[in-house]
Amino acid sequence: MNFTTKTCSTGLFLFFFIAALFFQGCAGSLKTEEIFVVEADLNWPPFPLKPRIKYIRSIAMPSDIAIKEGKGWLGRAFDYLTGGSLLEGTPISAPYGLFFDSDKKTLYVADRARKGIHLYDLSKGKAETLEAVAGEVFEMPVAVAVSGDRIYVSDSGFKKLLILDLEGNLLKEIDRWERPGGIAISKDEKRLYVVDVLACRIKVFDAEGNFLFDFGSKGEKAGEFNLPSNIWVDASGKIYVTDSMNFRVQIFDESGKHIISIGKLGDSPGYLARPRGVAVDSEGHIYIVDAVFDNVQIFNPDGQLLLFFGGSGRGPGEFYLPSGIFIDEKDRIYISDSYNRRIQVFQYLKEE
Repeated sequence: MNFTTKTCSTGLFLFFFIAALFFQGCAGSLKTEEIFVVEADLNWPPFPLKPRIKYIRSIAMPSDIAIKEGKGWLGRAFDYLTGGSLLEGTPISAPYGLFFDSDKKTLYVADRARKGIHLYDLSKGKAETLEAVAGEVFEMPVAVAVSGDRIYVSDSGFKKLLILDLEGNLLKEIDRWERPGGIAISKDEKRLYVVDVLACRIKVFDAEGNFLFDFGSKGEKAGEFNLPSNIWVDASGKIYVTDSMNFRVQIFDESGKHIISIGKLGDSPGYLARPRGVAVDSEGHIYIVDAVFDNVQIFNPDGQLLLFFGGSGRGPGEFYLPSGIFIDEKDRIYISDSYNRRIQVFQYLKEE
């Protein structure tokens, strides 16, 4: 186990911090920051059409989640002297897989370049980094998921699936992979689905990591894969697999029987060039991240394109080789904007 955080260490800063806390108490209790404060007025489709996707914010480093509101004058002065927050730490470098635990208000990010898992507690403004397990530093963590008191991590460098407790202690490791990739957990938390990229198979386990069954093989036909990468399971139990080099997303029932495929190779909206993350919102819309188009395309369950958002760039709502996606129970959309070294958060706006 190796969780790391960094804080200011000089005696002067410590003095100001203690004083700030004292004067905050005199001025009133610290207000809890709204977890998702809108940072820019961006919507898709643009005005005058009715917006369906709204940009909220981006997270690139621990200071982006620091709680700053509700402070007395000395607390604000302290923030000014320290550059805005006590909280410092390892910034995001190359995010890929991600997961948001709605109960714990914690965002988990698998970072391939940092060789670790970032944990951002958005309600407390606290950040930690899990860098090693059982004395071994991560090699290339590409996916992370959380269920109850367990954290699941795919490390494609180790060629292992690791099952950890919430403190980062190793509970179990599963090997015999060609290259483990995306992870998804069923909504009842009884099944764990993991992509074996090079084997072109989906392996299914129970919550304790006991093997149940697998499905898929290499090929181009329905139910076959060519370098599958990411995976999602919706509330009904349907399984969505990004079949990357067949340029499509395949949908299966909970037993692994093929239902439908969405997408094919092309260079215009409705087609796919380098599909990566896949997720489904509460109304059944299917979101596919494309790392070449630098956007997210939204399809209905029949495979009809409804909308796309994003575009190439470094500003809010723009992407540079996006990869993973996660949609939480409030229909907030988290995107790993890999080469911009950040997570961008959006909101799906339901019909009123």
